[in-house]
Amino acid sequence: NTPHCLCVVKGVICTLYAMQLKHIVEASVVEVCEKRVEEYVKLQCSGVLDKAKLPSISTWLDHTFSPILYLFPSLPPPASFPRHTSSSWRPSLKWRREGRRIGRRISMHCAKVFASLRADELFDIIIEYPDSKVVVDELRHTLSRSRLHKYLIKQALVIFRKRLLHAGASSADILSQYISTIKVLVELDASGLLLETISTPIKEYLSKRSDAVRCVLKSMLEDQQSELAAAIREEAENARDKQLSAQMNAYRLDVWTPDVIDADSIATAESLFRESFSTTSAPSGGTGSGTGSSSGG
Repeated sequence: NTPHCLCVVKGVICTLYAMQLKHIVEASVVEVCEKRVEEYVKLQCSGVLDKAKLPSISTWLDHTFSPILYLFPSLPPPASFPRHTSSSWRPSLKWRREGRRIGRRISMHCAKVFASLRADELFDIIIEYPDSKVVVDELRHTLSRSRLHKYLIKQALVIFRKRLLHAGASSADILSQYISTIKVLVELDASGLLLETISTPIKEYLSKRSDAVRCVLKSMLEDQQSELAAAIREEAENARDKQLSAQMNAYRLDVWTPDVIDADSIATAESLFRESFSTTSAPSGGTGSGTGSSSGG
């Protein structure tokens, strides 16, 4: 990243741009940078579940790629492009726009690499929770950028079936893991969609084990594992809140539309009205008739 090397690289880039080979330059640079990002993220983050890594990765990205990416021109260079030999040369803003766009692309790729790596380690993150809470926070941030929720769900279901939902795991271990799973997934997604999707196979598997109910009762009665009861209550409250919210949305007045009234309904209503009117007016007529009959007698 010396100034002389930057000047040489900029000269090469400008020459290729002038030759209408912009797409080749960008594709090559992005490919090399993305591979370097993948290597660095995996080297620095794999297996490290108790320390924040995104700040150091962000600093590394700026330090490593910014001097190169800012060399990209936003427009084809003029034929008389000056050759810079001064060690104090810095690329102008006019020539940085293209580099910034490519830089954002590399930054997004970094977020995807980090999120996919942590998705592969989700089972270990859950085991280490709450010591891994800082990693959970970083995963939530990168998920919001990379939109890799489907990949996280897919990997979680595969890993859970392979490492937890099998005959070799005791019901007590599955329950303990289930508690941590609830906590981690609620941290990752407050809406509860991840929890509902990923925890469903665990609940279905537990329902098929004969000793599951006994383990649940035992865990709820023991003080050291009383968090199971809290987890179950929390999940029940979330389910009730979702149900109430759905009911409220269904009965909102601003979206309510009355049923269409057909001819039969109108005829029925008119018939009931006449019947009701004749019933209420009958006592009055009956009294007058009885009085006249009595006086005639």
